[in-house]
Amino acid sequence: MPIALVFLIVLAHETKMPQGYNIRHGDLLYYLAFCVVMIVPRLVVDVFLLHVLETLHGYKIYDYFTFCDYRFRIRTRKW
Repeated sequence: MPIALVFLIVLAHETKMPQGYNIRHGDLLYYLAFCVVMIVPRLVVDVFLLHVLETLHGYKIYDYFTFCDYRFRIRTRKW
């Protein structure tokens, strides 16, 4: 999301999207700051939810992804 917002800020004049939705340039900078600040809390919440799913429901999601990575690394044919 922050990368798309940076492109929108840089190409605001060419795309005319902010003008179409009546968004000021200063507001776009606030949106970008909010997106950057929210990266760490989202990571924390995602880790917490992963732990809750594993604890309450018994879904071993991390183990599954680790096994998928292992299978991908030892595959016999390259794509």
